[in-house]
Amino acid sequence: MPLDNSLNFQDIVPKIVGYSGAEIVFVVKEAAINALKRSVNVKDIIIENYRIDIDLNKLKITKNEFTLVIEKLKENTL
Repeated sequence: MPLDNSLNFQDIVPKIVGYSGAEIVFVVKEAAINALKRSVNVKDIIIENYRIDIDLNKLKITKNEFTLVIEKLKENTL
């Protein structure tokens, strides 16, 4: 999963201390899905018969994606 160069895990790790392995896997996968949703317009891909180039620089996972998932997970587990 490509990560944005500005992403610093020292900002993320304190927020997930105490999480189970499954929760950490969820956070990482969900952040990747959110980055994909932000970067790729599925409708355009389907219309173009999957012949659209994807800009991998836009596809990088940012701190924001991790933060949103962590906040969502905390809301759902409290």
